[in-house]
Amino acid sequence: MYADGNSTPASQIGRRRSFGALRSAILYLRGGVRTDGTGGDDEWDIAGSEWRRISHWAAAEGLTLPASSAPERPGGREHDVRFDPESNRWLKFTKPCCAGYTVHLLELELTMLPATPLEYLERWNTHNRIFGDTVELMGFQDTNQGPRLVISQPHVPGEPASWDELEETFVSKSRMKKLSIPKLLGGYDSRAYFKGRIGIFDVRPLNCFRHAVTHEVAAIDVIPRMFTRAEANQLEKMTLS
Repeated sequence: MYADGNSTPASQIGRRRSFGALRSAILYLRGGVRTDGTGGDDEWDIAGSEWRRISHWAAAEGLTLPASSAPERPGGREHDVRFDPESNRWLKFTKPCCAGYTVHLLELELTMLPATPLEYLERWNTHNRIFGDTVELMGFQDTNQGPRLVISQPHVPGEPASWDELEETFVSKSRMKKLSIPKLLGGYDSRAYFKGRIGIFDVRPLNCFRHAVTHEVAAIDVIPRMFTRAEANQLEKMTLS
């Protein structure tokens, strides 16, 4: 028996751990988006439309999670969390009715805004691709407070990296350029980096851990974002030499 009162391990919530669920959900949600980027159901309520669609997708895939599968404790602004010792992974529940944050380039200014479910899932897909992580989508959960998305991520033993270690990791090792951003973008003192068409935001010690054994710095909760070529050209002008 587990902490939530279920006989099913957290690593097997829903039908089973599905390594293809993240991409499958993204493709499903993209099918409800017009070529101009607006929602296929209601262009004035894109987030609401995506929440309804992800609910339908999860039901069809057997990935609707029971309300009894709850987080153990509050996390930061985006998630509440629960640790599963059997899989050595963290279950991360988005705050009710929320899908974390993303960064948009609006009128040549970088702004952090609430993400839609599709933007949230694309963020983690990009995260897996550029950091080699194995974040999984566990499913959708409807609670009395509102809907949540639930992901799982491997535990990284260690401690928060220093600002100097972040600079070495992203600039010296990854050869990214530091972006000029408002000092408190998103309400926290953080940094942002850019290369090609990818921007990485909300980079700060609490979001990047130094591994206890390898001493490598692992990004665990930053916000990566893929930009269009036109946006990337503008971001290139906003990098620091």
